Amino acid sequence: MLELLLENLPVVGCRMDKQGRILESRGSEGRMVQAQAEWPDTAIFLERVLRGETVHCEFESGMGARKRVREIWLSPNLS
Repeated sequence: MLELLLENLPVVGCRMDKQGRILESRGSEGRMVQAQAEWPDTAIFLERVLRGETVHCEFESGMGARKRVREIWLSPNLS
């Protein structure tokens, strides 16, 4: 089911290390990972996730017709 969602919705799922580097990404919006320079600084969010919290933030990227509101959900790996 997750595979179906990742491939057909405008989303991307990533696995990041503790320094915020993307180790793996999948999804139909994979090009967003390439444009990571537009992302907000995730360091403060990663600190909260490492303490066990799930974190959500929204930000805008692009201009004009390409302007988008992006959402990031970060959750700890509990395995």
